[in-house]
Amino acid sequence: MDNKKVSTAAVGWMAFCLFAVASFGPQADVFAQDATYKVSGRVDFYEKTLTGHRLLEKSAEVIVYLNPSDDPTKAKLADMPKQTVWLNQKDKQFIPRVTVVQRGANVRFGNEDPWFHNVYSNKPKFNLGRYPRGFFKEQSFDDLGVKHIFCDIHPSMHAFILVVDTPLFAQVNDGGAFELEAVPAGTYQLTAWNNLADPVVKEMEISNNQTELKIELKAKEMETPTRTPPGAYEGKRSLLNR
Repeated sequence: MDNKKVSTAAVGWMAFCLFAVASFGPQADVFAQDATYKVSGRVDFYEKTLTGHRLLEKSAEVIVYLNPSDDPTKAKLADMPKQTVWLNQKDKQFIPRVTVVQRGANVRFGNEDPWFHNVYSNKPKFNLGRYPRGFFKEQSFDDLGVKHIFCDIHPSMHAFILVVDTPLFAQVNDGGAFELEAVPAGTYQLTAWNNLADPVVKEMEISNNQTELKIELKAKEMETPTRTPPGAYEGKRSLLNR
């Protein structure tokens, strides 16, 4: 083969490679910035006892959530849709007793019992009235923090709603495991929360899957039947109370 032709072919190939790098290299960076990852692990929850602390084998009342730490990361989360969360009433209980919702999103309160229920709270102040089986009512929450939810027909019913300022949240399963899907790359504060403990907060830079996180959460108070703050419950016994 003519050496001149070989040389010309080599130069042409090098030119194409340089063009490809120049054209597609920046896009690769964009794709990396738009990538999402999985964040998962487990939370070991230690209940408080008379003599110290004891690891609970089953505890699904821990919430894990990711708050963005900088403006670019906040911008990535701004367009994520707010999720409506279900909190059902069944067997004279709120199920689940502890749940989490993003600020501004709705909680949908269903009734699966063959009798009337009611949903109300003193902070924020609202009362959804009484309604029968098969119906539901909704309430949005605009203030961050813990909300205590009651039924004015059944005094034993009490739920906790944690309102957070992020769409990235999860509740641990009975074994303490949690999983957050589709987390955009960025810097975050990961928080593990339970109503009886001081929250544990970890700073995180997420640029790949984080699948083996381990967190310890220790209760600072002992469990009580209701954990109701003074003055939070204002329900009254009625003929509808069964």
